Amino acid sequence: MRPSPKILLQHNISDYFQIQVAQAKEWFVVTYQDRPFQLRETQTIGTGKKYIKNGSPHYTTTNNLAQRLNVMFKTSDFKATKVL
Repeated sequence: MRPSPKILLQHNISDYFQIQVAQAKEWFVVTYQDRPFQLRETQTIGTGKKYIKNGSPHYTTTNNLAQRLNVMFKTSDFKATKVL
């Protein structure tokens, strides 16, 4: 079980909904050829464009995304990189 993160700020929207800013000890992003990038999904029907999150405080999450992108684009240029 993961330990609870330290909450830095909290805003109560209603009795059942809150926005919290939690402290992250580390932050990882997926890079392409050692450079940051934005990952965008487009649809010809419906909502149009949507940006996909490619950063996380957990190495495993970003590494799994990097591996999926490497398979999808038939390359080895995507990797998880620690930035904080």
